[in-house]
Amino acid sequence: MKRTLLGLLLTVGLGTCFASTTSELVLSNAAGTVSCSITSSGNVGVGGGCAGITGNVTVGASSIAIVNGTFTSGTTTWTINVVDGVSNTPDTDPGLDVTNETAVCKAGCTTNAELDTYFSDINFTQQDGSFTNAFSTTDAGSGTAEQKAWDSTTNTLLAKSTAIGTVGPFTGAGAFAGSISGGGPAGPAPYSLTLEQIFTSDAQNDTFSADGNITGVPEPGAIMLLGTVLVFCGSKLRRRTS
Repeated sequence: MKRTLLGLLLTVGLGTCFASTTSELVLSNAAGTVSCSITSSGNVGVGGGCAGITGNVTVGASSIAIVNGTFTSGTTTWTINVVDGVSNTPDTDPGLDVTNETAVCKAGCTTNAELDTYFSDINFTQQDGSFTNAFSTTDAGSGTAEQKAWDSTTNTLLAKSTAIGTVGPFTGAGAFAGSISGGGPAGPAPYSLTLEQIFTSDAQNDTFSADGNITGVPEPGAIMLLGTVLVFCGSKLRRRTS
């Protein structure tokens, strides 16, 4: 599978898969201004045009990681620790999975100081009737956290053509989790998926530790086809062992 940073693909088997290109992570401010964009192709990183981010950032041919990084947008500064995103390939369930993202508001943390992280990838091809947007977060402080997701048959990064749904917002300290299904249908023509996590701080040291993902819900016909294939394979195996 391709590993890239959050904000962020072979063949048809028994129903799956998408061809690989490049995932993208975007960090932005409350106004929606794109302040930092990193792609898994490795052409952008610290010192390479990624404005506002400092710290330990590694960019490789197929992976991006930020560990103990600092992101400044306007007057607000956030620390982002151990961010990891996965765009599944060639796993049986295409989707985006963002894990281990911890964001802490360190400066300029006035009312509604916001950090947006986007993770997006293209060229998904498994035929899905809809998608599930799942989000969990453990928060300390008085801020809010939510996650939004989209699919798009335009097959472009960060496209918001069809809403899958929003989980949250969750407010205050505690552990929260939820999911919502929607969007689609999409595939077998290539399509993109985009996940956005929004953290809003009201006070210094508001902390968010989040995980999120988008997974596909296959078309009923695809499920029936898979069942038929499994029954056929089972009958063949029984014949060989009898």
